[in-house]
Amino acid sequence: AATSGVTTCFGGILRDVLCGRHLALGGQSYAMATGAGSSVYVLLRQMSLAGMPIPLVARILLSAGTTIFVRMWEFVREEPLLRPMHYDEEQHERAKLELQRQQQQALNLVVQPQQP
Repeated sequence: AATSGVTTCFGGILRDVLCGRHLALGGQSYAMATGAGSSVYVLLRQMSLAGMPIPLVARILLSAGTTIFVRMWEFVREEPLLRPMHYDEEQHERAKLELQRQQQQALNLVVQPQQP
């Protein structure tokens, strides 16, 4: 899990460099989710090695569940858990308001279709 997290993070950084994008170090919550899931697995493995009977399947499911939970938490909140280093609060609020306006317009079109 740790290797996939490193590969994922480095792949994103490499993509940003090759495409000439601004690097968003510190704004990658998938790395945080992977780290949380990996940490849970390592903790459970250490507990298992210390004599606690924790089956392998339970360790895998709990670590995967942690990773999925962290990603879903961010998705439900509709804002990143970790802000990018170049985060602009005002720009974020404007984008959020624009998205809400577009969603309201789409909802109005669905609720009240236009008459021909």
